Amino acid sequence: MSQHIDGTDGTSAPVLEVTRRRRGRARAVLALGTLVGAGLVATTAAFSDQATVTAELTAGTLDITVDGEEGHPVPYALTFSGADAIAPGQTVYAPLEVANVGTVDAELSMEVTATPDGSVSNATDDLELTVVHTTGTTCSPAVVTADPTPYVANGPLGSAAFADVPLAGGDALDLCLAVSLPASVTGTGGGGTDVELTFLAEQAGA
Repeated sequence: MSQHIDGTDGTSAPVLEVTRRRRGRARAVLALGTLVGAGLVATTAAFSDQATVTAELTAGTLDITVDGEEGHPVPYALTFSGADAIAPGQTVYAPLEVANVGTVDAELSMEVTATPDGSVSNATDDLELTVVHTTGTTCSPAVVTADPTPYVANGPLGSAAFADVPLAGGDALDLCLAVSLPASVTGTGGGGTDVELTFLAEQAGA
């Protein structure tokens, strides 16, 4: 083809020119392809950042005590002054602190189980229980009379109960328990009853 560069052949020069143009276009396409490829690589290496968060989780606790004692599995012995010889018309008293020494807010309930000793004539079958709120260890007739909304109001001892009393974590509930034998009870008296008070704290709102 070089011998026809001078244009003496009417067709050779145009053929060579067309060939050059095609090669130029090919080079241009290849160059464009290289630029596009570079753009794709830059996208996959875009800026990035990350952050890490750590946390420590601890389960809360729900634990109640009575007068500072666990009361479970070994029951706590509560003492009523004069409870060894209750007469009709008489009331005996005992303060009791129920504390939530855990961290979880609770609702407190109480149930009473009374087990008579089997005496034929058992005056303690007629015992009644009143439970009121108090401050500290103060527990007296004045405390019982002053509380307009007792937790238990003159209920028969064996069926006395309350429920859903708020007891926040770290708080304590001071109670005054009053056990009485109604003046209407007659007979020769005698007999005895074993009494078990069960306090149950359950997570509030559960």
